[in-house]
Amino acid sequence: MGGQVGFEALFNAAPDGHTLGALAVAAISTFPLERQVRYRPLDFSFLANAVDDPSTVYVVAASPIRTLQDLVQAAKARPRRMNYGTTGVGSDDHLLMLGLEGLAGLQPMTHAPFARSAPLLAQVLGGHIELGVGNMAEILAAMREGRVRALGQAAERRWEAAPDVPTFREQGFDGVAGSARGIAGPPGLPAPVRAKLEQAFAAALADPAFLREAQRVSLPLRPLVGAAYRDMAARVDASVRALWQVRPWSG
Repeated sequence: MGGQVGFEALFNAAPDGHTLGALAVAAISTFPLERQVRYRPLDFSFLANAVDDPSTVYVVAASPIRTLQDLVQAAKARPRRMNYGTTGVGSDDHLLMLGLEGLAGLQPMTHAPFARSAPLLAQVLGGHIELGVGNMAEILAAMREGRVRALGQAAERRWEAAPDVPTFREQGFDGVAGSARGIAGPPGLPAPVRAKLEQAFAAALADPAFLREAQRVSLPLRPLVGAAYRDMAARVDASVRALWQVRPWSG
């Protein structure tokens, strides 16, 4: 609920350029499908996206499942008996698995939602959850330590920090999903204010010091400013709504 409160506060703030907020795509689109909200997802003043963290399905390193196709075969051999954890009902992680079940023609697996990624990772490492579904940056350290294995990344191309992990599309599944995080303002920002803010964010996202620090902490950057940011949010919104029509979830 914290995200919803923040989105609503931002949406209903005065459009004077003094109130900006962080947006999470696809969360801004899932909340209105699940419950009443006091905002319209695509009416924010989209200023600049910074990060787009690809979603992934991962297993403990000792698991015999090594690819998405292995996962599909195991799930078909044990219909409705496999389980997976995510960071919450309606999260981008949950939506990824719902989409994969649909693409692969799988019976629904048992879903265990967690409040955060850290306790989910602990349960996967302990062998209590068969599959973890999260974002690549959240499990990157555990991957590098050889404790977990990512079965694929739901990105348009391989993230440079994880070049050995194939995309979903490379494995025959047309899935692209992740957590995009950026900055927006309330609807109706005056054009001069908006232009000034977009210029400032564009400069900050291209700053060499920022890029070096982002690489140091392994941030999957996806700089998008202004209309390009809104276009991305609109594509995700359409995808979320299409999934809701065929595989609705309970919020």
